[in-house]
Amino acid sequence: MVMKSVSTDDVRNGRIMEHLAADHLRYLYFRVVGKGRNTTLTVDGAGVNATAVQADIGATNGIVHIIDRVLGMPFQAINEKLAADPDLKETYELSLMNNWNEKLMDKKKRFTFFVPNEQAWQQLKEEHFTEYERLHMEKYSDQINKILDRHLVVGEELPSRDLETRRNVDTANGVFTIERGYGYGQLSLEWQNIRATIVRPDVQATNGIIHVIDRIMVKPGEITITGGTTTLSVSVATVLVSLALLCGM
Repeated sequence: MVMKSVSTDDVRNGRIMEHLAADHLRYLYFRVVGKGRNTTLTVDGAGVNATAVQADIGATNGIVHIIDRVLGMPFQAINEKLAADPDLKETYELSLMNNWNEKLMDKKKRFTFFVPNEQAWQQLKEEHFTEYERLHMEKYSDQINKILDRHLVVGEELPSRDLETRRNVDTANGVFTIERGYGYGQLSLEWQNIRATIVRPDVQATNGIIHVIDRIMVKPGEITITGGTTTLSVSVATVLVSLALLCGM
């Protein structure tokens, strides 16, 4: 419950996207999925994403939405959360390359995953289209896996209250600097002068926690083909130059 009337139109028009729950312990995050008349109100709270099966029931002191799940009782592993959350769709699709996502099914380990949302991918597409395109090509899959590793902490579950006490967090492929944000006090991450804000913290899963961020930790020009392919290209170029020199002689 939130101590405010929140209608589907409020969410659709961007007037209300999140609100502190009545227990003052966590935020509930609202979104409308679909287009036209085929739209559905969803709400995410403490790791559970629920759909309104009957929305906008008017009352004398507010609005009632009947939802299909109990909020605050996680039942999905991190990989399942990615697959089910429409705001994490692109990250999930990229995690399928080389079956990278399989590690997130391990329920014997704890994870902290800083997951870029759909807005972050759209921003990358607009600002660095070449990198965005390459991230969706199978031949760059090893690079994609390394970038996802950069956003993943293995063996430790770090809720936002723990992040607030840390200066740095070691991920599977990098180190993030943690900084306190402004305004609503959101936390931010910094990696090599790239800053991301945690826009949806503490999405709880059965084997760890997700923090949704608004930027991808990747640099322009970072996505390149490595290994044998590059070496082969250099070797061929060297042979061609050598032949050219022989012909000139």
